[in-house]
Amino acid sequence: MTSPRTTGFTLIELLIVVAIIAILAAIAVPNFLEAQTRAKVSRAKADMRTMATAMEAYRVDNNRYPWPGDDAGERQTSAGGTEWFETRVDPSITTPIAYITSRLADPFRKKGGDENEDFHYSTKNYVFLTEGNTTDIDDYFRDLARTTNLEYFLLSHGPDVDHDSPDLGENPDGASLYDPTNGTVSSGDILYWGPGLGFRN
Repeated sequence: MTSPRTTGFTLIELLIVVAIIAILAAIAVPNFLEAQTRAKVSRAKADMRTMATAMEAYRVDNNRYPWPGDDAGERQTSAGGTEWFETRVDPSITTPIAYITSRLADPFRKKGGDENEDFHYSTKNYVFLTEGNTTDIDDYFRDLARTTNLEYFLLSHGPDVDHDSPDLGENPDGASLYDPTNGTVSSGDILYWGPGLGFRN
């Protein structure tokens, strides 16, 4: 009497299946992460456009753009309290008149860091009152936006989750624009220039 033949996968067959799954994962995971980053870039740009619309509505009513808040996003009572590149939109954009229901968070914010979640924001008016001139921000606008005919900027950290230095004299490669043609995880900040110029990247 012969014993029944057992059926199953051989070790070689199992290794082949595991190898195929590993190859598919190696292809799929980077594509998924790229798609996730592209979605965040699109969201950041859409939110910054929404913020810019609120800025223009505020300007119509108040003849000026919202005053930058400190690096925690709280309203400052005077100029000079916070470095211009670290300021945020202050709460006057949401109260007492809601030009926007809430200050929108940067999707590329640092989690668990010492910075709040809002987009960076500053104006030429704030820089002038803080430093007595607009040389730094004019240089920043000229090098990145190719013009100085701007009044404010909104900035997202970008996919590298770190904003670049505006000090172009000491670090000419530090301040840069995010460029998706270099790959969606390339370094650089996403900047909106106002009024009217929009994104240059």
